[in-house]
Amino acid sequence: GADKIIISAKNLDGKDITAKGTYQIFSLLENDSIHRQVAKGDFATGEQLALKKQLAELQSGKYRVKLLSQDDRGNPVEVEKDVILFSYDDQRPPIKTNSWLIEKNSVISPEKKGEVMLGVSDKVHVLYELWQENRLLERKWIVLNNENRLFSFPYKTEYNNGITLMLTYVIEEQFYAHKVDLLPEKEGKELKVKLDVFRDKIRPGTEEEWRITVTDDAGNPSQAEVLASMYDYSLDNIYPSHPWNLAITSFDNYISRMRLSADQSFGLAYGRGYIHIPAKEVFTFQFDNFNWYDFSLYNGSRVFGRVLFRSANSKDMEEVMVRGYGTSKVNIRGVATESSVADDASLDEIFATSESAQPPPAPQAAVIEESAPQIRRNFNETAFFLPQLKTNEKGETQIAFTVPESNTRWCFRVLAHDKNLKSGKAEAFTVSQKELMVTPNMPRFLRHGDRTTIATKISNLSDGTVSGKV
Repeated sequence: GADKIIISAKNLDGKDITAKGTYQIFSLLENDSIHRQVAKGDFATGEQLALKKQLAELQSGKYRVKLLSQDDRGNPVEVEKDVILFSYDDQRPPIKTNSWLIEKNSVISPEKKGEVMLGVSDKVHVLYELWQENRLLERKWIVLNNENRLFSFPYKTEYNNGITLMLTYVIEEQFYAHKVDLLPEKEGKELKVKLDVFRDKIRPGTEEEWRITVTDDAGNPSQAEVLASMYDYSLDNIYPSHPWNLAITSFDNYISRMRLSADQSFGLAYGRGYIHIPAKEVFTFQFDNFNWYDFSLYNGSRVFGRVLFRSANSKDMEEVMVRGYGTSKVNIRGVATESSVADDASLDEIFATSESAQPPPAPQAAVIEESAPQIRRNFNETAFFLPQLKTNEKGETQIAFTVPESNTRWCFRVLAHDKNLKSGKAEAFTVSQKELMVTPNMPRFLRHGDRTTIATKISNLSDGTVSGKV
């Protein structure tokens, strides 16, 4: 088929990483136990063309694909997945089941016919019904016996609004009801958005002008309204941004027929009653304890205690009573000796209040003979947000903006729609950077009088050699 087989790997942070390894394919028995190995090979993350080719060469049935790899520390990593391979040409279901339903094509048009396949492993009497809303078009009984049956519905004018296929049967006390809506093919509702003028590398602080072209499915210019925006992509590390989609309510007026449902014939019956179970009452153990006469050491309303403070002279000992009421009032009673106070002359630290503290004088700016470098000021996280752009008769629109002065990666998004509710979108990434960048490694803080050495990283992002002074 046209479906791709893709193998991806993620680290513990959920970010995509590259990985290599081997894969093994095993055929399975009916009880999902391994029968034998049928294929093997090597893989690298991405689309798996070799694996898809090997699976296409196998017979219809159930298989288990096992992937073996290693992480960056050499620890083995193993993952497995069960798959069912089938073909539209199969004469019977690829596995043992009585509910093998495949919608090969549920769209009806003059060029396409609707096709639905039903397969069973036992002999089943199936009630076949074809409805169009509340009108019954066809009803009959069919018999399937360990086979697949393909139901085809060529296009008819009476199928303009759509039809509903219902397949109902009972086997081994199990009720099955399948319903498939076959609807007419709809007109394409997608617009194509093309970035005619776009640069994936831009300079901070420069003026940019990009051009967008919007066309319909046939490639004709479309007069549409356009929403365009560009934001700092690093913000997605904080909270990922949702993709842009124009959710338009479907105006299909086809009412699908309600499917049949089973009654309680095959359900379970539940009963509830009360049964008296004799029990013996066992009293809990009781132990002796002290009678504190309502006294508690944890009463927060009032606390008494005695604290001894030792003065500088070990011979002088003063007793201080500390009495506290709650947390709002504290009384301290006692006598302090002269020796308990340190001499002011012995203090080697000076404390100043905010009123007496004076800031140090600002250092004198050095005289710079050369021209001052450009100082970056615009660090907007959104470069632009333009919700009301319109295309001209050629389907084109212009976007002019000033690049913010951040060195980062930007996500550029476009969403377009026309008066017929057709919509389209596009997304691209660009990086803003200068060819020569100086990144100093500044210390977190400095004290008055400190001497420090600042390491600086100089990056040359251009294609050639750049000389200069630092």
